[in-house]
Amino acid sequence: KPPSSRLGWVRVAWTAKQEQIVGKAGLDAAMLVTFSDFAGRLLRVIGVPLVAILAPLHVVVGKSQNKAYLGYLDMGNLSTGSWVFWVHTGAVWYVVAVTMYLVDVAMHSFMAARHRWLKDMPYPRSLTVVVEEIPADKTSEVELRRFFDQEVFGRPVVEKIVMVKDTSELLSQMSMKAKLEDSIASLAKTPFERAMPALQEQLKNVNMNIALLRSKISESHEYNSTSAFVEFKQRRDKVIALKMFSRDDNEIIVVSPPPDVRDVRWADLMADPMLTKGRDIAGYLVTLGLFFTFIPLVVAVQTFARLEGLKESNPLSVIPRDFPAIATFWNGLVGSLALSTLMGLVPMILMLIFEAFYKMLDRGGEQILLQNWYFLFLVVFVLLVTAIGSSLFETVVDVATNPTSVMDRLARTLPMTTHFYMNYLTVQLGVEGLALVRIAQLVKFHMFQAIKGEQEAKELAEPEDQTSQGIGGRSARLTILLVIPIVFCTMCPIITIVAMLNFWLARMVYSYLFLFAETRKGDMGGEFWCTQLHHIQLSLLLFVLTMSGVLFERAPHPVCGWLSIASVALWFHMKQKYDRSYHWEALDFAEVCALEKEQEQSVAEQIAAAFYGRDDTHDHDPYQQEELAPPKPKEEPHHWSTLFTGGGRPAQETAVQGGTVQLSPFAGK
Repeated sequence: KPPSSRLGWVRVAWTAKQEQIVGKAGLDAAMLVTFSDFAGRLLRVIGVPLVAILAPLHVVVGKSQNKAYLGYLDMGNLSTGSWVFWVHTGAVWYVVAVTMYLVDVAMHSFMAARHRWLKDMPYPRSLTVVVEEIPADKTSEVELRRFFDQEVFGRPVVEKIVMVKDTSELLSQMSMKAKLEDSIASLAKTPFERAMPALQEQLKNVNMNIALLRSKISESHEYNSTSAFVEFKQRRDKVIALKMFSRDDNEIIVVSPPPDVRDVRWADLMADPMLTKGRDIAGYLVTLGLFFTFIPLVVAVQTFARLEGLKESNPLSVIPRDFPAIATFWNGLVGSLALSTLMGLVPMILMLIFEAFYKMLDRGGEQILLQNWYFLFLVVFVLLVTAIGSSLFETVVDVATNPTSVMDRLARTLPMTTHFYMNYLTVQLGVEGLALVRIAQLVKFHMFQAIKGEQEAKELAEPEDQTSQGIGGRSARLTILLVIPIVFCTMCPIITIVAMLNFWLARMVYSYLFLFAETRKGDMGGEFWCTQLHHIQLSLLLFVLTMSGVLFERAPHPVCGWLSIASVALWFHMKQKYDRSYHWEALDFAEVCALEKEQEQSVAEQIAAAFYGRDDTHDHDPYQQEELAPPKPKEEPHHWSTLFTGGGRPAQETAVQGGTVQLSPFAGK
């Protein structure tokens, strides 16, 4: 529980260690908090020297007349041809080198946590892979086992295979059963109670149909899909299979790591591969269409973001003339607030598209896709909207025909918007505050409390909305909050200070939420963190292009621009080294072999594992569809004889002709 004092949570959240958050919420959540720490450190290292050197030079050497006091600290205060632009050229190299170095250091420290997560991966996920796009002649357990044991490895390597079944008909029957049970419960002790016998008879028939259909689906190969979960006997064999049949290898099957059991999307695994490919293409087209249709809304927001320059026919034009104080407030916050609200709707729209079109193995993969697309939206419609203009299509055509126009566009537009982005970062402080309050959960809790009681209401109020407050949306939003100060750090050095406040607050808010408020979600072991660092590296290219365009246009000599562009060579060298050094997806083969030796069990441990079973949290295989699991038997009172039938749990059973034979829990171990 959090401290009872009013501000005690602040101290606990600020000092929370990564290990604490990993234990409570998983590695993905812990790395989101770590990203806030990383961003704060990066902004300090690049921000303090730039504020100490460039900001005073902008004030002392600058000749332009600025109405806003903060404008004296900007690069816009310098006159064209000023010698200070030579200092800016060196600053470009400094920002690129420091950012790439700190990204490398952060990734190096993450690898230790990632390896621990991989080594501690629980059974059966640690030995299991997902197999997709299985050929028609191998869509059975026998044939798929023969494929791996004989054709691929030449020795027995497969422990167990769980084929994904088409259970649509069974799910329909189970839905009908749930409706009948609700109807019977609602008719009890009412004038319509006489209808209950008919409903109970109908429910009995449905239960019989469910039992027969479940048995038929489980035993027949006709319901097998082209996907399966394959459990290997050793981890090394799993690693070999992952490397041999990755999606990039164009083999006859596709093998990938298994998702968290809680996040599996069975409907997508059951879908036909050809149909899903068509849906994926349609999904990409719809998402791209959203890009081109979203630009008018953002342009409209930008139009009303500042009241200066409005036509006399516009009713808002009287505000700057008659109410200058309101105009100042409007220019400072309304545009940023409107843009933040508009971009807050994007995750919801994207998730609707993903649900309708894309094939996803699990909800974690859906969040990764959301992170990538949402970050792209934020870059285009928050950071680059002024450079794009009123038509995204015309801008794309112009850049395609004249690639060098990119630097000109960025140099002409972005330096003029530094104060807008300072306001935007200020508004984001309120977004973090709203996440801390958890208004949606509070409202749902009070709604359910009067009907269900406090404990059940708390369970029904969770989890938070996974579109805007999911790990994917949060990761993309925190990344853009770091990209903005990186792009503008030399043009407006004090923007790094405003950005640091965001990450200090984010560190406290998310530490508190993960430790004390939110429920645990599926964990992908830091994949969102790796995507964030990749986005930060790519954003440096945008920074270099922008500053190179500015230096070509305003520096005393074109050499400044060429030296700025040359920093891309440093970026490329460090990026290549980074990609070669860190293979975070899986353990190296040597590490797997060493891990297997470490985990060799003693005789006593093997007996204990046999007695208690390899998995105590499920009554069926975790990677088996829930609807195919047999109904749980009624619990019976404990007796001394249960010692020999699994310690009070149902004894293992195996089907034979004419009935069922009970086996000892030691059978097959």
